[in-house]
Amino acid sequence: MPGSISHFILPHDRLAVALDHVQQYLTLNQPHMTLSRRDLGFYYNEAAFRTFSKGKTLFLAVDVPITTESLADSFQLYDLIKLPLPTLEMHDY
Repeated sequence: MPGSISHFILPHDRLAVALDHVQQYLTLNQPHMTLSRRDLGFYYNEAAFRTFSKGKTLFLAVDVPITTESLADSFQLYDLIKLPLPTLEMHDY
């Protein structure tokens, strides 16, 4: 499956443990930084990764997005569209 990580190569529990290790490292060494994505589906479907092997060991290097604590909350944008309601004064009411 090009472009996505297979569940057979990297099980859910190992990915969750790896993300916890990254978060613990950030907490200890860069306390103002945090992971911007914690959902495992993002890493399986959208995250960029590279593979390489040494001997009989396969390594996966996954790009993990991090951000500052102040930008960790997701933004929600709304677009307000005004719809005119029909009134008695309109000619085509």
